[in-house]
Amino acid sequence: MCRNVLHKTICAALLLAVLLLLMDADSVRADGSACNVLVRLLQGADGGNGMNALPESVIRDIGGQLDPLPYTSYAVLDSRSQELPLGHEGMFTLVGYNSQRHVLRVVPHNYSYDKVGMTVTWNGPGDEEVLSTKLRVANGKCVVLGSDGKNAATILTVKLECSGTKR
Repeated sequence: MCRNVLHKTICAALLLAVLLLLMDADSVRADGSACNVLVRLLQGADGGNGMNALPESVIRDIGGQLDPLPYTSYAVLDSRSQELPLGHEGMFTLVGYNSQRHVLRVVPHNYSYDKVGMTVTWNGPGDEEVLSTKLRVANGKCVVLGSDGKNAATILTVKLECSGTKR
C-alpha cells in the first residue's frame, strides 16, 4: 500500500497520529484520577427512634437531606464502596428491605471546580429501573438520590470523593 515516498510519508504520519492517540488515552488512565464511590441503601419509615439508629458518620453526611423527608426513623440496610477511575463504571449489589436485591451502576465522568459529574442507574427488585440520571454534585459530599412510599421508603445515597488530575 505504501509504494512511493509520498505514500510512505502519509502512512508514517497516520501511524504516528494513531500512536499519539493511544499514548494520550493511556495517560488519561494512568494520571491517577480516581473516585472513591460510597453507596448506601437506607430504610425510612414512620415510627421507631428517628435518626438515632443511624451511625454518626451517616448523620453527618446526609442528616440535613433527610430532615425534610416525611419519615420518623431511618436505618442503614447495606453499604458498599469501590475505587473507580474516571470514566469507568462501578456496579454495586445492595441488599434492601426483606433481602431484596438492588443493583446500582455509577460512572464518575469528570471533576473540576469541586464538582463531580456522574451517571447513576438504579435497578430495584425484579430488575425494574428505579432511577437513571446524570448529575453534578459537590466533590466529597453525599447526595440522596431517591425515595418512595408514603409510610416507608428505600433511600439511596451516593458519595464520590475524587482526586488526581481534574478534567
